[in-house]
Amino acid sequence: MSNFLFLFDDPNFSVDLSKNRLYHLFEGISNLQHLQTLNLESNFLETVPRALGLLKELKVLILSKNRLIDFPEEICQLSSLRVL
Repeated sequence: MSNFLFLFDDPNFSVDLSKNRLYHLFEGISNLQHLQTLNLESNFLETVPRALGLLKELKVLILSKNRLIDFPEEICQLSSLRVL
């Protein structure tokens, strides 16, 4: 279990959820405080949680090839975000 917890403290922590046919993203994603890259490409997302705005270390957010109809303005406040 300790190796699993160590993964979340990795300074280059990335999550790839691309091509998973996701319709919703859980709010708990905001608990991944050290997350730097989140790939959500090629899903069925119509929106993403406002809680993504809490990921202050997020540098890369990939949302292409989804069905986005709403985009939370909280994401625009991510000062570390370099790729959207």
